[in-house]
Amino acid sequence: MKENRDCKIVRDLLPNYIEKLTDEETNKYIEEHLNSCMECKRILEETKQKIEIETKESDKRKVNGFKKYNRKLRALRIILVLIVLIIVCTFIITTVRKMIIINNLSNLAEEYKNIDNYHITMYNYSDGKFYKDETYKMGDKVKVINVIVENGEITTTISIGNKNNDVEYEEYNTHEYININNDDKILLTDGKWGTIGGSDNVLHTENLWDLFKCAVKARIEERTFKGKNCYYVDNFESNERGNTLEGMYIDKETGLEIYSNKKNSEEYVFETVYEFNTVTEEDFIEPDASEYKTMTRNEYYTSLVEESEK
Repeated sequence: MKENRDCKIVRDLLPNYIEKLTDEETNKYIEEHLNSCMECKRILEETKQKIEIETKESDKRKVNGFKKYNRKLRALRIILVLIVLIIVCTFIITTVRKMIIINNLSNLAEEYKNIDNYHITMYNYSDGKFYKDETYKMGDKVKVINVIVENGEITTTISIGNKNNDVEYEEYNTHEYININNDDKILLTDGKWGTIGGSDNVLHTENLWDLFKCAVKARIEERTFKGKNCYYVDNFESNERGNTLEGMYIDKETGLEIYSNKKNSEEYVFETVYEFNTVTEEDFIEPDASEYKTMTRNEYYTSLVEESEK
């Protein structure tokens, strides 16, 4: 009976003995019993094998769990890398596309800037004022018709002149026909114009880096304006111009700006109509000077000051 009781005690202690969780006195007791009990010794070996098998299976499950975790982690990393690559590639492709569009339009505009025969009509509405400017240019001849509508008053100025080739800078000697509400008609025979504004290359950039920076910020869409195929360019900021141009419609054929709403408001709109190689000598026929009062520029501006002081 004593032996059976010792066997039971030893067999209960075997798992802890194998895991080295028992103290020295207990170990001595177990080992003395094992030396005299072959059955308990056999159970010891079986228990060791069982624990070893369970340990291996547990380790295998842990290893498989780590492998599965690592596979998921690698898959997540690959997905993140792919997302980053897609974002970077999309950014590069989009930016390069915008750079190409801006550069092509700018080159087209430069070609049209060199044409010396043009008729340009500009409409501008700003702060309650309406402006219409027509410029006729043919070689050394120029004609500018300026119409201003403000507070019910219409002022029309027709300036016709020729380039002064005796000076190094650009200057035109003109006759200016001023018509205020068709009542006051004044002719200034000593009028002068400086540089005549022709077509403007609003998308011009200084260099490749400037082009890149403009392209990154700009938004470009294909649109139509009054039947013309255009690019709508928004938030274009050039170092050379020093400002941000918003809401521009650029004609695909010429690269020139034909409409803009620079403040995204109807309070400031700008529309331009271009005609090239259509100007003839007939466009420079002057009005009947006998209908106008002739004054010098100094006399005219002095009269304006006196009128404003009344």
